[in-house]
Amino acid sequence: MKNLNLITLFSLLSVLHVKAQQFTLSGQITGEPKAYIFLKYVNNKGETVKDSCSLKNGQFSFKGNINGPTHAYFAGFVGGFKVRDDSDPNSSAIFLEPGNIVATGVYGHLKEINVTGSKANDESIAITKLPLAQQIAISNSIPSAFIFNIFKSRLPLDSVEHLYKKLSPAVKESNYGKEIEEFIIKMNDASPGKLAKIFTAKDLNGKPINLADFKGHMVLLDFWASWCVPCRESTPHLIKLYKKYKTAGLEVIAVADDDNEIKSWKKAIQQDRSYVWHNVLAGNKEDAQKSETNINYKYSIHSIPTKILIDKNGIIIGRYTGTDETGALDKKLADVFGNRD
Repeated sequence: MKNLNLITLFSLLSVLHVKAQQFTLSGQITGEPKAYIFLKYVNNKGETVKDSCSLKNGQFSFKGNINGPTHAYFAGFVGGFKVRDDSDPNSSAIFLEPGNIVATGVYGHLKEINVTGSKANDESIAITKLPLAQQIAISNSIPSAFIFNIFKSRLPLDSVEHLYKKLSPAVKESNYGKEIEEFIIKMNDASPGKLAKIFTAKDLNGKPINLADFKGHMVLLDFWASWCVPCRESTPHLIKLYKKYKTAGLEVIAVADDDNEIKSWKKAIQQDRSYVWHNVLAGNKEDAQKSETNINYKYSIHSIPTKILIDKNGIIIGRYTGTDETGALDKKLADVFGNRD
């Protein structure tokens, strides 16, 4: 199962617009007195800020407005505003908070940066030493809520709801608490028992597809991507299911997360012979991914493969994430269509 990585989740965080609270982050970085430092964070307006400054005799200073304790990315400025992976020794994840924060370190080794003046950062360091289950269960902690927000899509929805209810009022009002609340709302809205969201898209041949036109048929939405190995490994089995139940009224609409890789999308369809059903793209990634024009957002897709089964009346009757739930989908289809061997 392909999960969105930490950096992607961080970049997608939305926040509530509240009264600005100013922070300053300054300090001394030795080793490269004329280098540049890069800082990325979400401000009080919900905007992703990419800031940089040059070191002057090793000194640097940033200033901005945030809602409260906020996760940030601090790194040596290399190749433009580019976020590297967690293994980069010259980058570090820190927590900003309103007030004056001081950071000291050695250029090239910023992962080991020392931060003072941010209680949230101190708390974050302590929390990350705990087992993951304990990290996300601290109900009055903003750093804990940040970690919870990252891993929420890997937990059963009822567990997310249970943990969310335990969050303190202040944490629920934080950026991350709001994000978790929205996740719960969207997931419940795309779960069994709810009316499927109508969407329109153009198929592989440019023909318009409207989900509303499939009323009277069972529809299986297959959320995948050409770059998702587990997705493509599951395709042969899905083709067998489709051929088995097609004459009984099963339709498959494959929704690909390949909007900027159309050539790869078309190539994968030909290689996997998945042109036997309807193929569409999820939506333009250059648009906000939290947009009703994006099919992944409509169905709260946070990891792939995910399959959603819709009955003849347009009601969702099954949601299956990953490859471990293949047996459950098989059984559901057998229950709906009967034994057709």
